[in-house]
Amino acid sequence: MNKDIFISYRNDGEGNNFAARLFEVLDAKNYSVYFNSKEQHSGSFPDRLKEAIDNCKDFILIVSYGCLAGLKETREPDWVRAEILHAHKLGKSITPVYIGKTVVLDQWEDYPEDIRFLFALQSVYLPEQFDSAPITDLISKFVSKPAKEIYRDVANSNEKYDLHKDFMETLARAESGDAEAMFEIGCMYYHGFATIDGSDGKTKYSEAAKWFQEAEEQDIDIKPYIDALIGNLYYRGQMPYEEQSFKKAMEYYEKAASNSSYLGYQDKVGFMLSEGFGVEFDYERIVELYERIKEDCSVNAKNNMAKFYINYGQFRKAIDVLESIDTPFADAEYRLGLLYQRGVHCEPPKPDMYRAIEHLRNAAELGHVEALHALGLIYFRGTNGYRQDLRKARDFYKRAADQGHRAANYDYAWMCTFGLGGVRDIEEAIHFYERAAEKGHAISMIELAQLYQEPECRNYQKAFEWAQKGAAGGDPTGEFVLANLYFFGRGCEADMDKAMRYYRKAFDHGLYQAKFMMKKIEAIII
Repeated sequence: MNKDIFISYRNDGEGNNFAARLFEVLDAKNYSVYFNSKEQHSGSFPDRLKEAIDNCKDFILIVSYGCLAGLKETREPDWVRAEILHAHKLGKSITPVYIGKTVVLDQWEDYPEDIRFLFALQSVYLPEQFDSAPITDLISKFVSKPAKEIYRDVANSNEKYDLHKDFMETLARAESGDAEAMFEIGCMYYHGFATIDGSDGKTKYSEAAKWFQEAEEQDIDIKPYIDALIGNLYYRGQMPYEEQSFKKAMEYYEKAASNSSYLGYQDKVGFMLSEGFGVEFDYERIVELYERIKEDCSVNAKNNMAKFYINYGQFRKAIDVLESIDTPFADAEYRLGLLYQRGVHCEPPKPDMYRAIEHLRNAAELGHVEALHALGLIYFRGTNGYRQDLRKARDFYKRAADQGHRAANYDYAWMCTFGLGGVRDIEEAIHFYERAAEKGHAISMIELAQLYQEPECRNYQKAFEWAQKGAAGGDPTGEFVLANLYFFGRGCEADMDKAMRYYRKAFDHGLYQAKFMMKKIEAIII
């Protein structure tokens, strides 16, 4: 079947996962996209890919670090290179999409001549969690059009509804003293439906506040809803000519809660009380409120209650609230999993790993990345009556890492380093250590500093750069590794003064082996 858009990607974890997400977005916008998540990218370049490129109008290249590394080499066979060159030969519209934190660190002259044209093409950058703006930028470069236009960048495309006419009529009723119209026109300003000058999609909180306050002074049965909205304006600091105030927000939320049967306002008051926003902490009052509404309130309200009970050690109450949620809710399943894992459902505490894993798996299936990492930890440790399974641990770490979990990037890389739960893969380890390090994970920086000194992936410049970053956080191992680099002159000029400084720091922070290196420097200097 012919497709208008062809997505090319390096099957390196980062590239194929990002390509899958992009495919879902474009498919939802009704574009015709060729993407096969099961391609293995090994063996001879297949004819089916050539045919797909022959028939496409747009060619998207997902540029990950793995993609750049592969293009810099000239190994055969290389499907990504073959796809790019075939698309270029046919004159297809090619758009490189740089993802996450991928940047071209090399000069374009460092790449083979046949691929250098890529760096002259107009590209797009998409962060790991991209939103509508950069996607719109990408779509603007397409030759392709959706099979059926389903996205329109206008504030009102309803041909049967005249937004501005309705706005002006509502405003006239409000100005004549109609209390409900005052509330309605306030909502139109608050939600950015329209403005008096005819512009659509622009919020005007000052006008919204004026009309809400006017309506609040009227004898009207929707006053609790108005109070809640005024509370929101104070909560977010949007009330004109007044400072942001949790205290005033709380006053209006309490008015809304006391005059309405809507449990959402009760939950809002409970949330403000439990977080200490604009009010003195009152444990008994919070519990009394939560107990009153727990049977019929929303899923989010029950989740807030459970968090409160967990924070104050009422674990059985937290479990009861979470287990009363009868709709799939990832956060609730995750919290239940942790509670059963800790064994706090009974006295004395006793972990129930089978129930913990059941809930954590439910959360993971609902897209909860922390649950994926927690499952990895359980299978890695193999404690509390549950057997260790390093292969499953490695798989869950990888899945969490692919979704951007910082610690999972490190854990998966660590297992790759030592071949736990699978083959030893230093290249894969470095890739995921770097992802964690770029997110500020100090131990990953130190692991990289050590790995880059190994013969199979030696790069003393990178070792030195990562050691500097790792040592900056005060980790004694990082300080010791950096001191070694200064001592031997690896990736830098040998510098005994700096080596001694970092050995001394490492020793002061508890790393005893720094002492014999300090003695070596003293012997050299003497």
